[in-house]
Amino acid sequence: MGYVNTQSFQQSQITPKGACLRLAVKWAATSLCGGTVNFFQSREEWLGHKSTDKPEGRWRERLATVRHEMFGGDEGLQQMVLASSPAVGADKSRWTSTLEKHRIYAAESEQAPNPEANQSIAFAAIKQWSANIARRYGKAIDVQEFNLQNKGHNVCVAYQLGPLPSRPTLVLTYVYNNADLGVVGGHAIAYSNSMIFDPSGGLFQTGSWEDGLPLLDVDQYAWDHYGRPISLFCYALSLRS
Repeated sequence: MGYVNTQSFQQSQITPKGACLRLAVKWAATSLCGGTVNFFQSREEWLGHKSTDKPEGRWRERLATVRHEMFGGDEGLQQMVLASSPAVGADKSRWTSTLEKHRIYAAESEQAPNPEANQSIAFAAIKQWSANIARRYGKAIDVQEFNLQNKGHNVCVAYQLGPLPSRPTLVLTYVYNNADLGVVGGHAIAYSNSMIFDPSGGLFQTGSWEDGLPLLDVDQYAWDHYGRPISLFCYALSLRS
């Protein structure tokens, strides 16, 4: 057992802090539907898909404009990428939808009068985002919510004791108060098909499925990187038959 990083990704390079829930849901729901997310695509791969799907968008022409008029050609663009600040042109449009959805969710969450109301808002957002993604694939997703407080904030224990579905796709929302580790506040990661996705880390391969054992890696990953949580809600996504 044990998790192994297969692809790195840092949301902080391209999104404001706090969009982890939206990214985790998008990865989990897309993976469940058999698709792939564009988080890990190169600029040219993403533009190629956009050019095919929406040729009227003139994506390559827009990129050329960014290169030559704003950044002095390819060398200037390369410097922008190396500085981890792709805030205009193709990369800005690439993330606009995600950021807008998260902005709406964050605004509602901030106005919640108590933690219970906040949790209800998160559950509603996860269901809506998952449904929107599934619709693109001609499918439908059901979402179940589980509070893992009485399971020691432990996903594998929850699975072994029965409330989680078989071989689940999961979105996990943690709350931390570990000032010594510099981890205070909420964070979301996801699990599907023996893979962990952390918006602040990337993709991690776990062991193959055997009686829920890969979920031990999920718990171990969260504790290794963020310490002991004070709250953990688990959202199990499943395709509607």
